Amino acid sequence: MAAIIGAWAIGIALYAWIWPWGIGILILCALVIRTSQLKRLWLLGLVLLVGSGWAGLRVPRPSAADISQAVPCRACTVIGRLQGVPRKEPGQARFVLQVEQLGDKSATGLLQVTYTGAYPADLGSGDRLRLQGMLRSPNQAMNPNEFDYRTWLAGRGIFAVLSSRSLERLAARQDPIPVQMLANLRSAVATRLQAAMPVVSADFLLSLVFGAGAAPVERSLQDDFQAVGLQHVLAVSGFQVQLLIASLLGLARWARLGRVPGILLSACLLWVYIALTGFPPSVLRAGTVASLGLLALLRWRSLDPRQGLLAGGGLLLLIQPHMLFDLGFQFSFLATFGLLTSAEGWARRLGFLPLPLAVTLGSLLAAQLWVMPIQLLHFGSFSWLLLPANLWAALWVPLLSYGALLATLLTPLPLVLGALGGLLHLCVQAFVAGVHGLATLPVGLEYVPHFGPVMVGLAYMALFASLSAQRVARRILLTSLVALPLWGWSTLSAQEGSCPVRVTFFYIGQGDATLIEAHGQTLLIDAGPRSERNGQVYDAGERVILPYLRRNRIGHIDRAVISHAHLDHYGGFQGLLDAGFPIRELHIVNAPYEGETYRHLLHQFHRAGTRIRPLQMGQSEAWAGLELETIGPVRIHDHAEHETVNNHSVVLRLTHDQVRILLPGDAEAEAEQDLLAHPEVLQAEIIKVPHHGSDSSSTPALLAAVRPRDAIASAGIGNRYGPPAAEVASRYQAAGATFWRTDQQGAVCVCSQGTGYRITAHHSRP
Repeated sequence: MAAIIGAWAIGIALYAWIWPWGIGILILCALVIRTSQLKRLWLLGLVLLVGSGWAGLRVPRPSAADISQAVPCRACTVIGRLQGVPRKEPGQARFVLQVEQLGDKSATGLLQVTYTGAYPADLGSGDRLRLQGMLRSPNQAMNPNEFDYRTWLAGRGIFAVLSSRSLERLAARQDPIPVQMLANLRSAVATRLQAAMPVVSADFLLSLVFGAGAAPVERSLQDDFQAVGLQHVLAVSGFQVQLLIASLLGLARWARLGRVPGILLSACLLWVYIALTGFPPSVLRAGTVASLGLLALLRWRSLDPRQGLLAGGGLLLLIQPHMLFDLGFQFSFLATFGLLTSAEGWARRLGFLPLPLAVTLGSLLAAQLWVMPIQLLHFGSFSWLLLPANLWAALWVPLLSYGALLATLLTPLPLVLGALGGLLHLCVQAFVAGVHGLATLPVGLEYVPHFGPVMVGLAYMALFASLSAQRVARRILLTSLVALPLWGWSTLSAQEGSCPVRVTFFYIGQGDATLIEAHGQTLLIDAGPRSERNGQVYDAGERVILPYLRRNRIGHIDRAVISHAHLDHYGGFQGLLDAGFPIRELHIVNAPYEGETYRHLLHQFHRAGTRIRPLQMGQSEAWAGLELETIGPVRIHDHAEHETVNNHSVVLRLTHDQVRILLPGDAEAEAEQDLLAHPEVLQAEIIKVPHHGSDSSSTPALLAAVRPRDAIASAGIGNRYGPPAAEVASRYQAAGATFWRTDQQGAVCVCSQGTGYRITAHHSRP
């Protein structure tokens, strides 16, 4: 069974062109097949091919009537039915709508809605709604290693999103009676829990038992749990399923229901609970496996837990093969597999500890080791606090889970629930306080760059080999352990050798942020915008630049430059400072206009120990094997008009042997005319298009002086300012330059070898 399910998973993976995974698993399957078993090998090959074909057939695709066919639409009216439980967040609510109409025409498909108006308290699944707002495609990943929201939604059959501030309920839900009963039960449990204890503790327990969509958990609490590697605790998982099954079987035995009625009742209540959680993959996997186990008990047979896990996972992949790529499914399956195969062995190795501690720690090590390669692939990091944090969670999560499940059963008894609620509140406070204490320790996340699919394959080869006592398995284990660091080191060395100087123009919305990496040194020119809307703060430094720095193990910024005092250029530095990220030197232009926000930021730089230096026009210096020239601003005006601030932009030219890059900030026509007094210092192979491609910049005279081969415009998708202007793009193309734009192609990266360079974009080449 294991080999067949493994071959099926390989076929699904191969369809998605994740070939290193497939090859790695295929090698593992081959290890357990004797050369004489050719028929079995042919069978596995056939299963692999069928799995790949089935995955292709099951790829979610929009139909001709799908609402995504109308994208984009700035002012659309959509009618449909609310699906599932809305996820409420500060200032907004998110939910899925089953579309029925678009305007006065019929339409189909699912729509992800973000609603920022007054949310009706009694709104529930199945209600018929009319919404008005902007219809668009989901956001793509626009920067390296960024979460791809569009792909994630597409895997769930959603191909469009709607941003709305207008909602009208046309009709109450008309779901079947069982669905209404489940929705009412969930709502009643939430209401009674929130009445029995402080809302913060009630929301925490609801998230623990029913999933993250049941109640919004405070952002600070989420940050603490994420910092210590416990983010999975805030989402319902297979652990709660295990507790529920054990409790139900125990209650059935206590009530002397008999074996068959007890098992059947337990199975029915189990699927009621799974329906209440909304069928997340981890719970669905655990519920399927648990049901197979109950079925085996019913037939007077014992079921090997590992076989049950494989059978349950294989059944889910047969129904929906693309669940293989769901993080929740991957994490829960691998953690459970690790517990079933390795926990006992680790407990024996830790026999010098007290037995309860050895068993608990052994289980944690087994689960985390099997999850770690996937975690490093997706997130590139792990926390050194993982084990102590999970030990602390192991003390409290079972208690809180049992308590929350008991509170669910006691919903009809408000007096008893009130007493239990007070006790649970104290337990939640103690657990959260411990997590917060760990999160404040000076031990951060450890980032492992370039941990790709090949390294994942090697890691799992080592883990599978460690389960076997055969000599060949030991050799595979030793080879993998040696190959893992060697592969990572060789990959990193090859990339650094082919790209000694890397210049990354991030996509950060409407603004600028450019990072230069050269021979172990870093220079950040601008950090993008910081804005607040509907209570949600977007900080480009926190959301885009900081993850990139950490994923690439960049521990500090040697130099930073603020080109001029506009928030779309300096706002993101706030997120870097708030995160305590070291910035050693800051270079600015002394100009009369600054503004209160800008002055406050400079004060924070000073408090953080950053050395602040003014840039001088005409200054040239060697840095990290490059030449940095400050060639503007030529003039500083003494008034604070918006256009004048743009003309105060720092203009830099970076030279790496024969490759020159001109970085003119938001300089407009007036500043460009000043620069043309010395046209020889403007020549460059690459230019960052001034002022995001606005028609107030990039004059023909400037292009004639620069003579660029490539021009890169930084702009936000659908920005209200309009750049880059079509006229400007045509001007560059007529001058013989390739025109790149971050709003269409995402981050643009320049790799310079000194004698030449290459440019790549996160999406397709222009």
